Amino acid sequence: YQRRVHGQSGPWPVLVVAMDVSYVCLLRLDPGYLTVDVAGLPELLERCSVCDLMIPIRAKHCYRCQRCVAKFDHHCFWIGGCVGERNHRAFWWFLLWATFALGWTSVTLAGLLSVDPANAYHLLHNVTSCLVAVLCALSFVFVAVLLVVHSYLAVTNQTSREFVKHSRISYMKGLPHYVMPFDEGIRSNLYYFCCTSTKQYPRAWRVPDNVLDPYRNGFNWISNPYYSCC
Repeated sequence: YQRRVHGQSGPWPVLVVAMDVSYVCLLRLDPGYLTVDVAGLPELLERCSVCDLMIPIRAKHCYRCQRCVAKFDHHCFWIGGCVGERNHRAFWWFLLWATFALGWTSVTLAGLLSVDPANAYHLLHNVTSCLVAVLCALSFVFVAVLLVVHSYLAVTNQTSREFVKHSRISYMKGLPHYVMPFDEGIRSNLYYFCCTSTKQYPRAWRVPDNVLDPYRNGFNWISNPYYSCC
């Protein structure tokens, strides 16, 4: 059984090394901590009551880190810190390599069990191996779902916080859940997510007036300036 596993490892060592390297790179980046007042137009800034700093919209104070984070996404227990404007891209790469590594491991184990019934017998009678197999499969599903979610967030220029707590965020109140005010199109969103230097932060985000005005004027999805259902 061990010889079969060793013989079918394939690219698994490369995937694990890539996952580990991406994880180390992720840990070395700060998420975009804000330590001084951000200059800009008053309507684009908010006052953090804890840090007493003027921070741009999309930033948030993390009560676990006790710091304000630019374009706050979420606090991640895997890295013991936040995911924000500076490390969201590195977090996505870590998810990608982790999905590949766990997926290859799960497929390899499934193939070994289906080829030789003796492998299934040895696995089921070894508690440690059985737990590792189950944990690997569950981890693959969990990480793969995270990868899909964060790929969608990158394509639409959203954060997890904005996606989940849409109606409770001050600068997004009054907007329907399907409205993504920072969406600049797939090409621009991906260019910002993939190619923007992590040193250029925080970005001065702004909710476009053409997104806000229709809803400020009482329009909705039934009756609005673009079409009418009645």
